[in-house]
Amino acid sequence: MRLKFKTVTGYQSGAEIDLAVERGELHCRAFDLGGFGRPMVAPPELSPDVARALRDAYGKMLKDPDFGEVRKRQYDRDPVSDEEMQSMAREVVNQPADVIEPVRKLLEN
Repeated sequence: MRLKFKTVTGYQSGAEIDLAVERGELHCRAFDLGGFGRPMVAPPELSPDVARALRDAYGKMLKDPDFGEVRKRQYDRDPVSDEEMQSMAREVVNQPADVIEPVRKLLEN
């Protein structure tokens, strides 16, 4: 599937972006994944043991009181577990054709 995206920058706030969508200047607003920040990704051939070790370490880091700088800077306000992120990803990729087709057509234009 070939999808065409054009990133438009220069809007100063989320409210400005929302207004631009309403005015038809933009087709949609891109968010990070569910407001949870950028997920960590790894190649599909990563062994399950290594994947589990990374997930466990990331979870421990988020709970570490010494990791408070992230919260001070508000990088991730509500970090989610790997299980929750996987569940959200499954929900996105397992949409029925009547949901996917209009989105695909929109993105191709």
